[in-house]
Amino acid sequence: MKVLTPIWLTKPEIARRLRQRIRAAFDWAKAMGVYEGDNPVDGVAKVLPKQTARPKHHAAVPYTEVSAFIAHLRDYDSEASTKLALEFLILTASRTSEVLQAR
Repeated sequence: MKVLTPIWLTKPEIARRLRQRIRAAFDWAKAMGVYEGDNPVDGVAKVLPKQTARPKHHAAVPYTEVSAFIAHLRDYDSEASTKLALEFLILTASRTSEVLQAR
């Protein structure tokens, strides 16, 4: 509670990830025989206030306008690798990290 309460409403995604990691650590400790009893994270959600903040996503380009966007992208004054990476991302629906880490 002391770790999650300060960030629960202000940084909800980070708080949820942190709660998952804490749960995993206690599950591991229990499996290894280092900790006994229930996982203390299980009751935390019942005590903390409900998170209402939802991420705001950018609007999607209508699929009928994608070809025009790619044509504009190709003419844009930028590095070729940047333009090709963005086009690849659009055409393959890859994750950003997959494109950034591609070799």
